[in-house]
Amino acid sequence: PSHLATERYREQFAEVHAATLQYLDQLRKPSRPEESVAVEGLQGELQSYFALLAPVFDWTPQQKILYSSRFLREQVLPRRNAVLAMALEVRDLNRVHFARQREDIARRQQAFRTFMNRMTALSLLLGLLVAGASIFRISRLEGRNLEHQRRTAQAEQAQRTTMHRRDPSR
Repeated sequence: PSHLATERYREQFAEVHAATLQYLDQLRKPSRPEESVAVEGLQGELQSYFALLAPVFDWTPQQKILYSSRFLREQVLPRRNAVLAMALEVRDLNRVHFARQREDIARRQQAFRTFMNRMTALSLLLGLLVAGASIFRISRLEGRNLEHQRRTAQAEQAQRTTMHRRDPSR
């Protein structure tokens, strides 16, 4: 049963190792130079840590009894602490990076709101100008139309008067 458990632990170890490397690749993608350095340092420490642990799965039960306590005390714990310190550094860098991103997003949202407010005001102003110009133009056209109707009425009146003078029987 011990060899079956060892195989299961080896598979879990490989899964954790692969997931950790994949996560580190994701961390490295959008990072800044100082973050990349920290992530690469963490990856180096983790690779070293995983390389240190991998041979343990090949130990015999006797080797496990003989070496496990000393190996844990002298090798695993110091490396684990180094890896944890590097992970905390990467976490802190990520927090700073996300805070910067939030500030940048907030700044961009404010700039967008300002732009939209200006465009709305400009659109309203332009609409008022078009409406004012339209009202002015319609007023002038109506004035011309009234003047034209007045002249037409005067001309008709003059024509009737002229016709009435020529033909007094009407």
